[in-house]
Amino acid sequence: MGEQEAELNSIINVLDKAQALPYVLLVGSWVEIVYAKAGLLRSFKANIRTLDVDFLIPNMRKPSQPVNVCAIARKNGFLIMTDRLNGTTKIKTPGGLDVEFLIGKRGAGAEHALKTNIGVCAQSLWHMDILVRSAVRVGYEGREIVVPSPAGYVTQKMVINHERGRKARKDAQAVINLMPYLDQHELCNQFRLLTAKEKRYVNEFMKQHGLDFA
Repeated sequence: MGEQEAELNSIINVLDKAQALPYVLLVGSWVEIVYAKAGLLRSFKANIRTLDVDFLIPNMRKPSQPVNVCAIARKNGFLIMTDRLNGTTKIKTPGGLDVEFLIGKRGAGAEHALKTNIGVCAQSLWHMDILVRSAVRVGYEGREIVVPSPAGYVTQKMVINHERGRKARKDAQAVINLMPYLDQHELCNQFRLLTAKEKRYVNEFMKQHGLDFA
């Protein structure tokens, strides 16, 4: 974990050098490390079992003056790849972490990927707005980074769990592990902001796993 966490810090450092760090949210499972270290969840201990690191780009047009994350990453020894199927940018750290970029779908959602002003092409997915509207700034390893609140993170995981295929079980366990540490008032507020369909997905998830709002 120590070596891999150092790799996470290295990609955060690249984003910082590229002046892109304020314009992304760390949203994948690795955000649980931040929750534990930044004190957002008292006594919570993260247990990460993936090499995938995901960053969400809230606005494809920010910063207003484009920057180039890939150029800085390449200079720092990272491998830059383009997915042949959808054109999305993937970055592999020297230690083996796979970094991907996500963005919320727009309109009819026909685009599978969108070019962004931080110099990467991001995979477009539904339900990213849940993470964006719960965004908070926290101190981590001497830097300020943006993450979804724990309640927003868990809510989004419940909404999309039925779409996760072989990863659904792992994600469900992450939700179950985090639930006792959450601010239940905030969790209820996050639920109220969902669409009717999203609320149904959450209710189905909670019923399936024997969970309930406190």
